[in-house]
Amino acid sequence: MKSFKQIVQSTRLIRSKKSDHGEYCMFVSGELLMIFPKGTWGMRCVRNYIAAMESIFTEGQFKQFGGIICLDRWNLGTPEVLELLSDYSQKSRRRGSIGQWLIAATPSDIALQVAGTRVVSDNELSHTADDIEPAIADLHNKGLQFDRDDIRTLYLNREQIWAISPTG
Repeated sequence: MKSFKQIVQSTRLIRSKKSDHGEYCMFVSGELLMIFPKGTWGMRCVRNYIAAMESIFTEGQFKQFGGIICLDRWNLGTPEVLELLSDYSQKSRRRGSIGQWLIAATPSDIALQVAGTRVVSDNELSHTADDIEPAIADLHNKGLQFDRDDIRTLYLNREQIWAISPTG
């Protein structure tokens, strides 16, 4: 199994600049996007996030994909931010998303509850959990190609992600 550092060095990674208006870090493993949002997102952050996602889709030419979003450090955003994220979630579904998992440390996590109802509420392909294993199993069973060990290692070492230098 690869170390966290080896995964970071060998995986497609997008890390936003540090900001008081929200940050994110994204990893691409095969057909899986693993996303770590942080802070309270403003419109600038969500627009940068969507632009980064668009660059991943343009480069990757995905026929199908899935996502795991770790909400441990996300403090939500304004209603406008949540609406834009909801719209983008629907666009992603039309683009080939076959599943999306929102993960938080506890099922009662406020970010998990709000994201589950405001961002992806009408999307039957979206799920919530308090552990990564159901997400990995579900997306793997749906036929997505990704490195399950890498995803587990990223999740277990998620606090180290914020020490990674911003890209772009």
